[in-house]
Amino acid sequence: MNSIFSEQILADKLSKLNSTQQCIETLSRWCIFHRRNAEQVVQTWEKQFSSSSKERKTLFLYLANDILQNSRCNGMGFVGEFWKVLPSALKDVTENCDDHGKTVLSRLAAAAESSTTRTHPLSLDLEQGSAWSKARPGARLGLEQGSAWSKGSA
Repeated sequence: MNSIFSEQILADKLSKLNSTQQCIETLSRWCIFHRRNAEQVVQTWEKQFSSSSKERKTLFLYLANDILQNSRCNGMGFVGEFWKVLPSALKDVTENCDDHGKTVLSRLAAAAESSTTRTHPLSLDLEQGSAWSKARPGARLGLEQGSAWSKGSA
């Protein structure tokens, strides 16, 4: 795994993101490998998401979902960072994407809801988006900082 992280390297990788499972999982693993830079990863993800076409936004949601699902054993860094940006990204998709984008979003939300950790930001009922955007990670579930759940233990 490439041990060098930079926002430009990530931006290049995001620009080459395609809809294959292998591509999404490979980039997800690279991001998780660089979990110390979770804040920069998510900020770069958000910039690229915002400037992407409607069709590519679903790829970014798939990537975010994979990172969230597979990074939970490494702590809550990505959850906390994605919690800051996903509400506006989800709102963007629900307001501006076609039926395919909304179907993808519904599928991801359903998968997140069945997640065993219940700390996945996509597990929010999309109707509650405005309240969710003000919540801190785990607050909706009654989880507090320092608990076994907030440290990524299952």
